[in-house]
Amino acid sequence: MSRPAVYLPDGSYNYSASLYGEEPSKNLALAAGGIFALLFITHIVQSIRFKTRYLIAAIVAAFMETTGYGMRYKSINNPFDVSGYAAQQGMIILAPVLLAASQYVVLEKIILHIGESSSPIRASLIAKIFVGCDILSFAIQGAGSGILVSSVEHYTMGTNILIGGLIIQVISYASFLATALVVFNRGKHLNNEEGWRRMFYALFAGAILVMIRSVFRVIEFSMGYNGPIATNEHYMYVFDFGLVAIAMLLFNIFHPGQLLQSPVVKKANDPELGADQYVELGSLDPQNPPLKTSVSKPQSYGTQ
Repeated sequence: MSRPAVYLPDGSYNYSASLYGEEPSKNLALAAGGIFALLFITHIVQSIRFKTRYLIAAIVAAFMETTGYGMRYKSINNPFDVSGYAAQQGMIILAPVLLAASQYVVLEKIILHIGESSSPIRASLIAKIFVGCDILSFAIQGAGSGILVSSVEHYTMGTNILIGGLIIQVISYASFLATALVVFNRGKHLNNEEGWRRMFYALFAGAILVMIRSVFRVIEFSMGYNGPIATNEHYMYVFDFGLVAIAMLLFNIFHPGQLLQSPVVKKANDPELGADQYVELGSLDPQNPPLKTSVSKPQSYGTQ
């Protein structure tokens, strides 16, 4: 059986015979890369402004997405280069793993903000447990991507390994969502502050989006590289690009550096204040430090 022609009679690439299965849109790849580049820059600016170095994984994820779609644009110009195709796939597929890592850390910050009794797991273990699962998932998916790069003959093996890594990620993520729900249900009885609730809603919505995206990828790869999903890039732009971009944007709109600030903190070691006096934080902008203003002792933590 002869192999399908690389070129059509008019001299253009026969995309239907490539791993893409159709002619991909260069404009969509450029637009996706540009959007993630804007998210990347915005995350850097906010991280510096609010001093939230713990969101570095989300920043790296935005960079990987930007690079991945840039590589996709380049790969479209040479669709029969398996290494180029696999490289852009690998960057786009692995990036949400790092975004998830930042979501784990934000949940830990929420727990510390409202009280550790809100969590069924010690706050310091939240990120360690779920990031550990993601490292395993990342390693397996990375191995699958590496095998994809090697040759067309190993594509099926690499795909199966990728599916295994994605399944681990889905199971771990489902456990994370369950833990987050427990934290919220307990936390709303411990702290009535609006800030952490808004942060939780944004976090949980973003986590659901990443979860849907991961399930989509499992279905896509299980149907094969020539399946109806893998050969129609519109599915990818809706269920991968779209969902991940919104999840990242939620952290820009509802930034933990703004929403997880305590309204009042006691300055027990400040000789200028009495034992029952507090310092009001005032502005949330790090460039405008809290004023040392004595205020009456609040009735309980988290009162509006």
